[in-house]
Amino acid sequence: MRDAFITAAALVALSATAVQAKEPLRLEPSSPWVMDYAEDSCKLRRGFGGEGDDMYILEFQQYGPTLKFDVIVLGPSLDAKTRNFTLRWRSADEPKEKKTRLRMRAGPRTGFVFSDQLIGYDDPEALIEENSGQAVGKQLKIAENSVEGIFLDGNAKPAVALLTGPLHQAFEAMRSCVDDLVVSWGFDPVALRNQQRGPVPLNYSRIVRKVTDRYPTWALQRGQDGALQISLFVDETGTPTSCLSQFDFKPKEFAETACRELMSHAKFEPAKSADGTKAKGIWHTSIVYVAY
Repeated sequence: MRDAFITAAALVALSATAVQAKEPLRLEPSSPWVMDYAEDSCKLRRGFGGEGDDMYILEFQQYGPTLKFDVIVLGPSLDAKTRNFTLRWRSADEPKEKKTRLRMRAGPRTGFVFSDQLIGYDDPEALIEENSGQAVGKQLKIAENSVEGIFLDGNAKPAVALLTGPLHQAFEAMRSCVDDLVVSWGFDPVALRNQQRGPVPLNYSRIVRKVTDRYPTWALQRGQDGALQISLFVDETGTPTSCLSQFDFKPKEFAETACRELMSHAKFEPAKSADGTKAKGIWHTSIVYVAY
């Protein structure tokens, strides 16, 4: 009976150890939020955990008045070779399967970039049905205030939780930065937010084919990946007037190639203003080049 008790106790201890092994490394902020008012984007950055080389860096990057944003994570225990991972914004959430857009190294830290959004309006038409700005603003506030942190698994050993706490105040500052950015491009941020929809590509399949077929030869030979965030300015006739590459971590040849193809071949139905008339607008897209 005594042996049975010892065995049971050992099993309990082993089970507890297994549970503990799955617990993420929980890192509190070690620096304040810092806003980078760049010429082509808005970047919100903060450190977590230790100091110096032991610090994890979290950065949110936004390129225009969209729901999506990029997340850049750098740290000493991140596996930059892994493309697949899971993400949670709250500890009780079901893990969400994600893929990295780009793997990277910055000094002693490795990391990766991925895109996400806190509310699920992928379809612009859904914004119209939900009464656009006001309804979206309320849902964003609720979602941002419910965030506990970024819980990452599959690309960190052990799993990592960067405990940001609620993000609404920080993201409000980033939206203010985006408004200033839009003004610098010659757009009215209020009119842009209230558009019924942005520009719609009429030949999307051809655009994709043209861009992907022009993988820079030197990059393909070296196995060089590339990731771009492109904003294409489109006038009231549906004609692209300017192409802006906004993502820092890429060789410039990728951006030059993509913008040249988009400006030459992309055709659009123009944006619709709040009253339904044709308007100039911005089309945002992400492009990832992967050398297999």
